[in-house]
Amino acid sequence: MSSNSSSNAGLDSNAEPQTQKRFESITVRPYRAADRQAACDIFSQGMAFYGTHPRIEALLQPAFIAYCQNALATDLSNMDTVYDAEKPVVPGGRRGNFWVAEAQPGSVVVGIVGLEAKADGDCELRRMSVSEVARGQGVARLLIDALEAWALQQGFRRIFLSTLDKMWLAMQLYPRFGYRETHRHDFSDDVPSRPRGVANIVYFEKHLPVPSAAAEAAGTSSVQSS
Repeated sequence: MSSNSSSNAGLDSNAEPQTQKRFESITVRPYRAADRQAACDIFSQGMAFYGTHPRIEALLQPAFIAYCQNALATDLSNMDTVYDAEKPVVPGGRRGNFWVAEAQPGSVVVGIVGLEAKADGDCELRRMSVSEVARGQGVARLLIDALEAWALQQGFRRIFLSTLDKMWLAMQLYPRFGYRETHRHDFSDDVPSRPRGVANIVYFEKHLPVPSAAAEAAGTSSVQSS
């Protein structure tokens, strides 16, 4: 998928699989405006991995295309508004954030994840994606650790997320990191134009501990240094 067309991207069924690389180091840091193209490319490639995979029914492929295009046109085009780490967007002053995983050598962005602030002490984990070139190197763990540390520091009490049951890597990933499935419903409930019985939207959550004052202070320094 060409980098200069990501904002209008579909899913390229002719895209070549990416060759995995072994990086010297991978660190997580807050998103910068210069990361936008790389973030959009990684998200698009992640959707293409599923949307064009032989395990995915052809009936679902248009839904992956629509989902990808909507994400690129909405929150991924308005990162400073949706994931603003400087300005509280919910009562209580809690803030969201967005992170990238950066690999060396080359300062290559190989993973992304966002936290969107919600009301009542909740926040949503969004846009989690790891480049194929960096899978198997602990990138997802680094991203989730950074997100959870920020959520604790901000005083969120629950992280929730949703995914499709057909996204088998995501379905395996979140339970390993302590996220519990809460419920699921037919994909067509949200997208009436799709036939029933093709896929389910699955919801996960993780409740966070109430930190002590000392833990909050330690969390602040660790998140800012990531």
